[in-house]
Amino acid sequence: MADTFSVSLTQQPAMIATVTLCTPILLITMSIACVFGMGGSSVIARLLGEGRKEGAGKILNLSTYAMRLAGLVTLGLGLACLPQIASIVGADAENMAYTCEYLSHLFLGA
Repeated sequence: MADTFSVSLTQQPAMIATVTLCTPILLITMSIACVFGMGGSSVIARLLGEGRKEGAGKILNLSTYAMRLAGLVTLGLGLACLPQIASIVGADAENMAYTCEYLSHLFLGA
């Protein structure tokens, strides 16, 4: 919502459409992070509740490194397939450049 509001101040329909087109990719990227963040924290909480601090530490390390790896894979694949992904989400000739630029920022944030 904040992105849409900020971009709407430009009063350029192609830029506003870009935010909407890129939202599914943003949600997919966030869900990948949530798998490791929320899933890992759930396992860690259960292990700490059982008094297994060493196991919780291992899961914390695993979650951290897995999230970093997933971010790097997302970044690499996203930037390598940027025009194809922009086409899949529905970018047309009018907003293709804006969509690729916005997606590149999303993937860099991964």
